[in-house]
Amino acid sequence: MAFSVNEMLGTISANGGISRASKFMVKINPPLSMGVAKPDLFFFCEAAQLPGITFQTDDVKMSGYGNSEKRPHSAVFTDMPLTFFNDTDGNVLKFFHKWFQTVYNFNSGDSPLGTTQDLPINTFAYPKDYWGTVTISHYDDVAESEGSDSPPIVASYTLYQAFPVAIQDVQVGWDASDTLVRIPVAMAYKYWQADTMTQGVVDARSQARASSLSSVQSTIDEDLKRATELLSVQKAELQYQTNYYAQYLSYY
Repeated sequence: MAFSVNEMLGTISANGGISRASKFMVKINPPLSMGVAKPDLFFFCEAAQLPGITFQTDDVKMSGYGNSEKRPHSAVFTDMPLTFFNDTDGNVLKFFHKWFQTVYNFNSGDSPLGTTQDLPINTFAYPKDYWGTVTISHYDDVAESEGSDSPPIVASYTLYQAFPVAIQDVQVGWDASDTLVRIPVAMAYKYWQADTMTQGVVDARSQARASSLSSVQSTIDEDLKRATELLSVQKAELQYQTNYYAQYLSYY
C-alpha cells in the first residue's frame, strides 16, 4: 500500500494529535517526619522524565548448547532526574537539604545537642521515616483550546518509596548574570505505578473529536456550496454581459 500523508495526519488527528513534552507537573509528598510539603514546589520544577523500566536478563541455553535466549530475573528502576529553579528565599534548597538530613544526619551545626531531624550525628534513619512519593503527570494541551479548565492527564506516574540520593553541584559565576540557577536532584524509588485515561474517557474524547470534525467538515461543505453557487451566478451574469456587448458591437 502506498504511503499517504493525509492518512497519516488523519490517524494522528483521530488519536488527539501528538502530546507536547512541556505539559507536565511534578508533585512531591515528603515523608511525614518532614511535615507538610512546600505547596508551590511544583512551580519550580523545570524538567523531569516519564520513568521507564529495564529488565535484567541472563542468557540461557535450553539444551545446554546452541542459540541462547534471554530470560528476565529482575526489574531495574533507574534514578529519576529532576531539575528545579532556585528561589531567592532558598526554600527549594532548604526543602531538599532537610530531606537529606531526614535520611542521614551529616551535619549537626543547627543543634547544640548534636541531633537533626531527631537523628543523632552520623546516623541513618529507618527507610519508612524518609520515604516519600513523587507524582509526574503528563497533560494533554488539546483540551485547553476546547475551553476546559483542567486538561486531561495523558499519563501519570507515581514513584513509591522515593527519596533524594543526590543534589548535584550548582555552578555560579560573575559572568552568569543572565543565567537562572538550577538545582539538579536525583530521586531513587522502589517502583512506579502508572495511570492513564480510562477507555471510557478515551472513547468520549474520540467521539467529541469526531463530532467536532464532522461539524467543521459540514461547515466547509456548506461554504464551498455557497461559493460554487455564487460563482455560477457571476459566470452567468458575465456571459450575459459579454453577449450583450457582442450584439452591440455587431450592430454598429
